[in-house]
Amino acid sequence: MSSSLIPPPLADSDGASPPPDWVLIDIWCYIGDLPNATTAESTTSTGLPIKVTFRTARPPLLSHLCVHCPGLDFLRATPKVIASHADLLLLVVPFDPLTALSSGTWDYFVYRAADPPLLHLIPPPPRSMRFNDSEVAIVSHGDGEYAVAALAFAGTFLSVNKDFHLHLYHGGKQQQGEWVSKLLTLEDQLRDKLVPLPKAAAEYRFYQETRRS
Repeated sequence: MSSSLIPPPLADSDGASPPPDWVLIDIWCYIGDLPNATTAESTTSTGLPIKVTFRTARPPLLSHLCVHCPGLDFLRATPKVIASHADLLLLVVPFDPLTALSSGTWDYFVYRAADPPLLHLIPPPPRSMRFNDSEVAIVSHGDGEYAVAALAFAGTFLSVNKDFHLHLYHGGKQQQGEWVSKLLTLEDQLRDKLVPLPKAAAEYRFYQETRRS
């Protein structure tokens, strides 16, 4: 295993110390079996056991997740955090490291470090609903309930209308949801109508930018 995947030592990483009011989280996960009070367990889509542990560091140091999945070598891609909200993190784990550059070979997990810790494997989006990491978000509804939403551009660069696919998944402690998709169309740039930019202000801004250049 690459030395870059070995978790660094952290003074507050036992999970038992009072956590800081806020943390900075490294989006890239480390690999190792370092259980503490935040460790949650689940199973990958291929049936392998997986553990995720939150290791806390006080800012400006980075906190991070530590992933342990016996039988899975992360040769070409590393688990990473792609979204967060409140006490929930959405992370992706490559279940087929030999083809991990394809979005179809990632498992999506929802993780919570709070008592009790939880780790939910959510169903993979259908092939027609594939999206990029930058297009997805997670929203906590409290008490372990959440929604995962992805907004993917559906039109072309030259399209008059701006079409988007809104992909949604609702999940929680007591339910296993399913992905649904809606088509959204934005015909006009509403922000320009609601907050018009005066011509004089536009000319002044152009002048200022030109002077700086």
